[in-house]
Amino acid sequence: MDVPREYHKFIKTLSKPTAELVCSTLHPTVLYLKEGLLPLKDAYDLDVWDIDQRNIHKKTFNQLLNSKQVMHKKIMWVSFASELLKFDNAPV
Repeated sequence: MDVPREYHKFIKTLSKPTAELVCSTLHPTVLYLKEGLLPLKDAYDLDVWDIDQRNIHKKTFNQLLNSKQVMHKKIMWVSFASELLKFDNAPV
């Protein structure tokens, strides 16, 4: 069931309030911690690209991380995030 965000604060389990966890950078955070490094505040906000491109960074990173090895070739990136074709500085 998809409950609108404004109602989340009213959700209770056994009459007790619930907590909503934000996992927007879960994959890179786990990888940083696994290597003994402190995770970045926002691993998808790359200084070399505009913040407007954050969703592309996130989608590309997660799909490359979770894909088969054969899909890691640079030329295959656009099959994961066709939005990359919109930018002149796309890494393909």
